[in-house]
Amino acid sequence: MTSRTASGEALPPAFDPFDARPDRDLTEGYAAVRRHAPVWEIEPGIFLLSRYRDVRNVLLDRTDFSNHGNFFLGPADGSAEPPNITHLDPPEHTQLRAVLLEGFSAGPVRAAEPWVQSRAEQLAEDLAGAGVVDLCSQFALPLTTSVIARLVGLPPVDADRVVGWSQEIVQLRPAAVADIPAFTSLFGYLQALLEDRRRSSGLPDDMITRLMRRPGRPADPADDDREIVTHVYQLMAAGYPTTAYTIGMGLHALLAEPALWAGVVADRSLVAVVREESLRYGSAIRQVFRTALREREIDGVTVPAGSRVVLALESANRDEGVFFDPGRFRMDRGEIGRQHLAFGSGIHLCLGATLARTEIDAAIGVLAERLAQMALAGAARPAHHHVLVAGDPLQGPQRLLGGAGDGAAEGVGVGFDEGSTSQPGSKSRQYIRRPVSLRHSVRRIRFGPPLLPLRLH
Repeated sequence: MTSRTASGEALPPAFDPFDARPDRDLTEGYAAVRRHAPVWEIEPGIFLLSRYRDVRNVLLDRTDFSNHGNFFLGPADGSAEPPNITHLDPPEHTQLRAVLLEGFSAGPVRAAEPWVQSRAEQLAEDLAGAGVVDLCSQFALPLTTSVIARLVGLPPVDADRVVGWSQEIVQLRPAAVADIPAFTSLFGYLQALLEDRRRSSGLPDDMITRLMRRPGRPADPADDDREIVTHVYQLMAAGYPTTAYTIGMGLHALLAEPALWAGVVADRSLVAVVREESLRYGSAIRQVFRTALREREIDGVTVPAGSRVVLALESANRDEGVFFDPGRFRMDRGEIGRQHLAFGSGIHLCLGATLARTEIDAAIGVLAERLAQMALAGAARPAHHHVLVAGDPLQGPQRLLGGAGDGAAEGVGVGFDEGSTSQPGSKSRQYIRRPVSLRHSVRRIRFGPPLLPLRLH
């Protein structure tokens, strides 16, 4: 990968838009790319788009760009098996999205709001007086995991187990699901659940029931079950970490500037502003990918048919041509603050956008009410955790450690715990680095989460 733009300007040393180091800061590099090489061929046949306008235009263009291979950087052959909502184009995508969207539209989410609020209050109450606490593993992750499990239709006691299987599958894709032991385990579990439901006279109103009744389902029950399992693991794997990471990144930004947190505590109407800025500033999903179906010219650069196109959402959300002072967490952006691309755009807009906003609002609002005095303790640095799965990067803090109650210890040190992860149901994994060639299929990259110490008075 070259370290210069097309115009010859030197980028920051070893600038790599796929850098997943937990302490990496791509702000300077992306700024240079946006200025001088907004359409950058980082390797033959792989183009990175960094400006807001270009990223949004491709997200909206379903004629010239295909979603096949989204989240996988290797060749896009569209061979996701069984069909997966994140890898489909119309008309298959249109029909399946209509079914899935029924469970995440405004109506069902509004109906779930009281439960989401109650769950957030319960988790916050459990932290009160608990001494050292971890706002990720003890608050954000349990909140988002339990919410998505409830909407999908899983028994609460099984949520962590299903999340663990789902994350294992996602991390090993695009390997054939038949070669992934976690898929076999999840298939067996859900097949038993589906058989129980088919014997039941009354079915609950949840996502699993909607999938069982979806139009165009396979006639073979085994094939139907495999498709349902695929949709469930996709919903579970996508439905909790990005929102939890966004909650964590927003909290870090607020607590790093105590005046911001004090403002939210004093005026809860700012929670909605915090939510949108957390989504923009954090960009939990760093990039998504498309394939050019025909030759296109973008900002004077020819993108040949068949090229892979990397849409740098985190760069678009820091585009100084759209967002003033983009590198800072600000609460005075007004309506433009909602124009971020954290959820994507167009027909592939995140299914769970409304739900995610509801969860973030509940989390920030409850913490501002119940744990108003919390503050950073010690020399905390910006919190980032990165998971790169076959080219699919997520980022966000996994652990926010601190004290709660009278026995709280102050000045807890900041460090990296590379042997553990606070994701429910997950296990420690081997750490590997991305191959030099982006065309190699990256199976797993996981770095240890930083510790963000907190002091709760």
